[in-house]
Amino acid sequence: MRGRVLVLAALLSTSMAFVVGAQTGVLVSGEVTKVDEAKGMVTIKHGPVPSLGLNSAEASDDFKTKEPLMLFAVRPGENIKFTADREDGQLTIMALETAKR
Repeated sequence: MRGRVLVLAALLSTSMAFVVGAQTGVLVSGEVTKVDEAKGMVTIKHGPVPSLGLNSAEASDDFKTKEPLMLFAVRPGENIKFTADREDGQLTIMALETAKR
């Protein structure tokens, strides 16, 4: 795990966008408002995601991450693009793309 975190930190230190996971489906734009590493959850303020029944013009929802390393790829206040699905009834980020840093 420590090796993965070091590799992730090296990738995040570059000025390139960072993509985690296989991107399938519609990319949704959002803003990370909270990262809870202990629970494996990311809270994201986002627009509508009709494929998941999230039709509000603006909402904030908790998403678990498909891959644990995704938790280390984002931080509060950061704008991201992501794809999501429901796994075991839980909103789950399947892939995410961070903006250039």
